[in-house]
Amino acid sequence: MATSPVEVCNIALKRLGADAIVAFDEGSSRASLCDQLYQTTVDRALREHEWNFAQFRRTLAPRTTTPAFGYSTQYTLPTLPLCLKVNETDPHDAEFDIENTIDSAGVVQGRVIVTNETSLSIRYTGRVDDCTLWDASFTDYVALSLAAQMAYPLTESASLARVIGDEARNALQHARSVDSQEGSAKQADINVLVDVRRHGFREAFNRNQNSI
Repeated sequence: MATSPVEVCNIALKRLGADAIVAFDEGSSRASLCDQLYQTTVDRALREHEWNFAQFRRTLAPRTTTPAFGYSTQYTLPTLPLCLKVNETDPHDAEFDIENTIDSAGVVQGRVIVTNETSLSIRYTGRVDDCTLWDASFTDYVALSLAAQMAYPLTESASLARVIGDEARNALQHARSVDSQEGSAKQADINVLVDVRRHGFREAFNRNQNSI
């Protein structure tokens, strides 16, 4: 199990036959590349599946300011841990959009959910920085994703980049499968079924889409 971002990167570098790094700021080209790619790669990987270890539930507090139009209420998305993707809302059929908000001076204040709901709770995928909390299969996927991106810059081998890219895609499918085996099977929501019968599939889908 990896214990730090540097260790995750060293797993990736080992797949390329490259020397390990000690720190992101050590001054080597390998360390610089790892520093550039690491966080965006992890965030993208977290958004690609509802990983069990990265799920959080939060009841949101409404902001004192309201949206300029279209909705009556806005809620600030969590930052600790940082919300990367909203997967579920309570109420389950809440209509909402996710946007940035600005203050009266035009300064961006951060991402919010805008909705007509007077109270709102969410289940979301959060940024988990502690690598020791990751599933082992997720760690393997992130390392392979990093290796695929670093393959050509470090080795100038397009064929190696393609091979590791394929390995990364296979690792993602495996990690998703393993992760999905935990927890109970999701049951169809009777309200969704009623919506389909009353309004047709497309409208029902739009009314009950609760993720970004």
